[in-house]
This record gives sequence, structure tokens and C-alpha cells, in this order.
Amino acid sequence: MTNIYKFQLKMELDLKLITPEEIQNWAVLALENDPTNELALDICFLSNSEQISQYFKLTEKSEFCSYSRDSLAIKVLENYIFKHLNTWNYKDQIDSFFQNTHYLIHYLENAELGLLIRSYESQLDVAFLGYSQLEPETLWENFKLELKAYFSSATNFHN
Repeated sequence: MTNIYKFQLKMELDLKLITPEEIQNWAVLALENDPTNELALDICFLSNSEQISQYFKLTEKSEFCSYSRDSLAIKVLENYIFKHLNTWNYKDQIDSFFQNTHYLIHYLENAELGLLIRSYESQLDVAFLGYSQLEPETLWENFKLELKAYFSSATNFHN
């Protein structure tokens, strides 16, 4: 559990879904509940936000079992996507969204999801340049619908 949670914290920190301070607060509470929690102990020995960030930055994906990594990355990706999907409407925000989804996709062995995301990213780039028959807003709405359909299909979680 600790190893999987470490991976989740790493992804959430990299995506700015959680702060180093929130991780440190979690560690203190976790130690109150279980003084033998190794991850919480590691974090509590770090003295500031920079050290916590560096601790997770140096954590490699190879440290984690691929099955656990894939299922957790899909969960974090889904949470990230649906948390931010309706909040971005501008080119720079959409670019940031795709950069972060690419970060998560590199943890997955899921070609179908990666292709879906890269396809819409390319289509939106073309639309923002004015070379598409579809408006960026229309493409973005189509993308949201396809993502919702993808994540609602249980079979996609095991590809």
C-alpha cells in the first residue's frame, strides 16, 4: 500500500493536484494512526517543501509494479481530466492540460487512450491556427464526450 500511495503522491504532486505541505500534513496524520508507516516516516524527516518535492522527483516509475502503476495512473488521470476538463477554454490552458495528460500517459501501457489524447491535441492545434473546418470549442466538446465514453467503459481500464 505504501509503495502505491507513494506513486500516487508523486503523480499528484507533479500535476499540482497536491502541495508538498499537504503531503507533509498527511504524513503527520498517518504517523498518528500508524507509527510504523515507512512513507510517512520518510516524509516527516524532510524539513521543507523543496526537500519533499525533490524526494518525489527522484522517485522512478520502475520502483512500482506495472499493474499497480497502470491502474493507479488511470485513476489519477481520470481524476485530473474530470477535475479540469470544464475549466479550460483558452489555448494556453489547453496546452497545459495536454502536457499534464502526456505526463500521466507515459506511465501507462495504454495505446488507445494515448492515441485519443494525441489525436485531439493535434486537431485542436490545427483548429487554433484556423486550418480546421471545426472550431476549437466544438473539438473540445467532442473530446470531452469521447473521454467520458472512454472512462465509462470498464473494458478500457484493462487494455
